[in-house]
Amino acid sequence: MKNYRYKDRWVLILSTLLLVMYTFSGCAGVGPRTLSHGRVDYNETINKTEDEQMLLSIVKGRYGETFSLLKVSGVAANVRFGARAGIDIGFGPSANYAGNLVPFSGLLTYEENPTITYAPVQGDMYFR
Repeated sequence: MKNYRYKDRWVLILSTLLLVMYTFSGCAGVGPRTLSHGRVDYNETINKTEDEQMLLSIVKGRYGETFSLLKVSGVAANVRFGARAGIDIGFGPSANYAGNLVPFSGLLTYEENPTITYAPVQGDMYFR
């Protein structure tokens, strides 16, 4: 019976290591690929909201309501990645920690914080 426990531990350890290696290989897409996807998404969203804003101003103008326009003057997106790994080891008699330890642990985080600045549209641009 001890022989099976030994094999099960090694299968668990190897599986965990393969999973960690597979997860970290996903970080290879960071960089230019992230920039190209993010830029397209921001651009499409800005165009869509400008169209919605223009339609709303036409409707408000038709009914004599006051309206104003804002243009996006800047977008700054901060992207942050993080990774953390840990190993738990038990000391002393195995009865003290049996079943309480997770041998390997890992955490991957992705965070994107966009800062969007707006400027009012005035003058000749307002009437176009």
